[in-house]
Amino acid sequence: MNNSSNFIPNSVIENFTGHGKFAIVVNRHLCHWLYWCHLQTKHRIVCFDLCAENWTQDVPLPNYNGNASGLEPGSSRNTKYDVSNLTGFEGCLCVLTQNMSCDGNFDVWIMKDYGVAESWVKLFSVPDELSVPLCYSTRSTSEVLVWKMKDRNKGQLIWYNVRDRKSKKVEIHNVHGIRSLYNAYVFKGSLVTLPGANCIDT
Repeated sequence: MNNSSNFIPNSVIENFTGHGKFAIVVNRHLCHWLYWCHLQTKHRIVCFDLCAENWTQDVPLPNYNGNASGLEPGSSRNTKYDVSNLTGFEGCLCVLTQNMSCDGNFDVWIMKDYGVAESWVKLFSVPDELSVPLCYSTRSTSEVLVWKMKDRNKGQLIWYNVRDRKSKKVEIHNVHGIRSLYNAYVFKGSLVTLPGANCIDT
């Protein structure tokens, strides 16, 4: 295909939020970004189809905090930071939204049926907007592997228990030359094992 940057105006890229310019891919060809629209003063999930090489309809956001915008009628509160991130979780689109009834907590939503607004389901909450859920533990659905940002774009992996809200740091051993972690991603397994690959026991 042509250079994809030709399809994305700079004015849009500058207002990507969450993971920024990193796209969340669904069905192998639909790329999604969380976008703050200044003109409409609301969040949008924009989607670019790599096969058709064009923008599709926006993906609807969950009905968080009781309404789609998170803004109470007549309120002048800034809602720009109500939606902190767009990611993928358990093979679905996932967003983190601020829980207005519990200071500091962010709710994790997944879209079970792609493109259907009513299919958004709130799974659990994480302690802050810098915590991005990656996958469940194979031991228990109460434990979630979370990427937690720290300072200077560095971070760490933690196991977070959604029931007792306790966390513990993931220790990564036998990985030579790694002093800091800058990001973490989840990849689907294949029939091929990479030589020298290291895995986290989930």
